[in-house]
Amino acid sequence: RFHNLPNEPLWRQIFAFGASKDLHRTLSDLMQMQRVDILFYFSNHGKTLDVEKNDPAIPVPEFESAIMPVLQTALNGDEKADTVFVGGKLYDVVTVPTFDLDNKQVGVLALGTELGGAVVEEFSKLTQSQVAFMANGHVTASTLPGLDANAEFSGMFKTTTNSNVNPAANVKPIEINGVHYYCVAGRFASLNEIGRAHV
Repeated sequence: RFHNLPNEPLWRQIFAFGASKDLHRTLSDLMQMQRVDILFYFSNHGKTLDVEKNDPAIPVPEFESAIMPVLQTALNGDEKADTVFVGGKLYDVVTVPTFDLDNKQVGVLALGTELGGAVVEEFSKLTQSQVAFMANGHVTASTLPGLDANAEFSGMFKTTTNSNVNPAANVKPIEINGVHYYCVAGRFASLNEIGRAHV
């Protein structure tokens, strides 16, 4: 989805020569076009040159800290995706190296999309099941009504997640709010070992 963005001549010119005002206007437009929730542009030395976000409540310093591992990979020239937990929410993050007109790397573009209600609903439709996302022992998004017993669900997630066995062996019968389900849990690919469970 984002792979070819830095290769487009317009973006290359802005990344290479754009002043702060040009970056702000261009990256704000890019954030809206790509429908992401937060966008960073870093120099080739890892300095933050611009941040755009659609929610003022997103904590920028915490976000920067969370994406440092994946940013380092992009600073070395490799595109990388990760899942991070910031401000009580899960985000899918993609970091893409940017280049000037001579194909020299000049920075990194980082785009973050919240894995919230819309995404959990999409997962539910694709899997034809109820779905819950968890991180750090807390449910961050769910299609299960009234799912607020974080401690109980966290314990269930731990007992149903075992990366050393066949996924089918992780299927467990559970009961939530008087309704019986079969549960299987898995994990998002993450440099920070963020978890995902779906029911």
